[in-house]
Amino acid sequence: MDHQILELPAKSEYEVRLFPLPGTVFFPRNVLPLHIFESRYREMFERAIKDDQLIAMATLLPGYEDQYYSRPKISPTVCIGHVEAHERTDDGRYNFILSGLRRAQIEYEIEPVRSYRRAMVQLLDDDAHEPSSSVSMIDQLIQRLNQTVNGLEKIVEAFQDGNISLASFTDVLSFRLPLEMNVKLELLAETNPSRRTQILLASLPQPNVVDPADKEFPPRFSRN
Repeated sequence: MDHQILELPAKSEYEVRLFPLPGTVFFPRNVLPLHIFESRYREMFERAIKDDQLIAMATLLPGYEDQYYSRPKISPTVCIGHVEAHERTDDGRYNFILSGLRRAQIEYEIEPVRSYRRAMVQLLDDDAHEPSSSVSMIDQLIQRLNQTVNGLEKIVEAFQDGNISLASFTDVLSFRLPLEMNVKLELLAETNPSRRTQILLASLPQPNVVDPADKEFPPRFSRN
């Protein structure tokens, strides 16, 4: 069965809590285990679970290291996720599972009044338009996956059986495949599933079997 897309109030802007991480590009229709220990992100998480259980995953851009504890640059496209389960450790840290729900574009960051970052965002919806060439591209993508990647057979089968949409298929591949960060950011910013298919096809290696970035499911915990 395909993943549900979160319904949010119909308004032009929406306030989100930002959780920036280096080297992490999160996508709708995926799950991400996370571990929080910094005080600012513990505050963010505690407010989230008392409110709407929503956190927006953001990607720290290269050069963030010197400004990590302030407000380093982040990618303008984020993924809003919902906290599906969580546990608090004895020393006040949190482990939780975030389910990716919606793409969003940062309009502007809110002036800091809390220890963590917040932003106003524009929600991004998938483009339903499918060009006539999409079937051929999808066939090529599946063929290339079968030739070059191990560990994604169930995902391919679910798509071929009609159990998940092209939008879900491309988002799961975008998250699971070992692609360069700039490619993943391009895929996150792209709202047309057919265009995501093109990007994925162009980014996959020529036939030589490789493993996805993280074959095990759910993937290992990411740390802040």
